Amino acid sequence: MGRLILLTLPVGNLSDITNRVKTALTEGEVFAVEDTRSFKKLLQLLSIDYSDKFIQSFHEHTQDFEFWLQKMQKTDLYLCSEAGSPLISDPAYPLIQLALANEIEIDSYGGVSALNYALELCGLPIQPFTFYGFLSRERKKRNEVYLKLQAGGTFFFFESPHRIEKTVSELVQLYPKAQLAICRELSKKFQQVWRFAAKDWAKIQSQLITKGEFVLAISLPAQEQQQQHLELLAQAVLHSGGQKKDLAKLLAEILNLKSKDVYQKLV
Repeated sequence: MGRLILLTLPVGNLSDITNRVKTALTEGEVFAVEDTRSFKKLLQLLSIDYSDKFIQSFHEHTQDFEFWLQKMQKTDLYLCSEAGSPLISDPAYPLIQLALANEIEIDSYGGVSALNYALELCGLPIQPFTFYGFLSRERKKRNEVYLKLQAGGTFFFFESPHRIEKTVSELVQLYPKAQLAICRELSKKFQQVWRFAAKDWAKIQSQLITKGEFVLAISLPAQEQQQQHLELLAQAVLHSGGQKKDLAKLLAEILNLKSKDVYQKLV
């Protein structure tokens, strides 16, 4: 019985590869990879001979699970994306489920990913954070995701150069008080990070270079918690018979003013 081993490959800078992953690429015999051509090019850059290795493509359109199950039952199967983790926004999960369902051990030889880089470089609070991968091209499905952001926190998306401006424009229109970061070509020669408030998007948009790969981060206050706080204040006003000081507290929270100033203006 073999194992299913997930290998995380560099996202741009070849120096990011770990010794453990490099050893696996050298000694491994059976590989399921996202793109066979780019994988072989990587092996060439690492001076690794692949003439005796079994290398076959595995992605969302080529998932012959019975074939891969037979491989895992005989030997270790190494699963690789074109770059980064084979699980983050790539179709490793079905193969993981298949392995576990058949009592095949899984292991992970980690490394960096674009998400790792973005978490550390965005300059936004990341506790809590949520990763959504690529947004749907369908407006309805995108809006469903956008509505979930109201709960507050920092949210990360992968985005293409053709859609990054559209996505950011939609988000800043919905959340004009948000803080954002656009991370481009992470770990590569032309790496750039733009950090800005939603109100400054027009200025950033004029500077943005829409080439390469992007990670988008947006940070929002916990609006749901704020709403619950306002509901409690409203209940307090009702139960107190609508006293002036309680009403002033509620209005101050809504208007983002000092309760003392609101109190003085109430007749």
